[in-house]
Amino acid sequence: MNFTISKSAFYNSLSLVSKAISSTSPLPALTGVKIDIFEDRLVLTGASSEFSIRHDLFVDHEINHLKIYETGQILMDARNLSEIVRKLDSNTLSMETVDGLMVRITGNLAIFTLNSMVVDGYPRIDFSKPE
Repeated sequence: MNFTISKSAFYNSLSLVSKAISSTSPLPALTGVKIDIFEDRLVLTGASSEFSIRHDLFVDHEINHLKIYETGQILMDARNLSEIVRKLDSNTLSMETVDGLMVRITGNLAIFTLNSMVVDGYPRIDFSKPE
């Protein structure tokens, strides 16, 4: 997984999905934000035992400045990720996986390397519209 994006677009999306995330969930995976990276978009998902929020950021939307270099998915602690993104000293940020569960987040002079969580522990959520 490897992408760059506008810091403000990513932070706004992260803030939105974080509203569904509880820091005291009995399931450790539900304290995280799931990030799915496809060729044409980035999907952030936040969930609790009560409700879920999904937000898509598309490559062709010029405000996002989203460039995807490698697809994949990760599960990050929502609170830590939000704090790091908020404090970054740049207009864009880059995220990439290094050595499996490690994620490197960079912006101008700042470089953070964080542990991610195992994505398999995240529940499958059906966001399809009912017929």
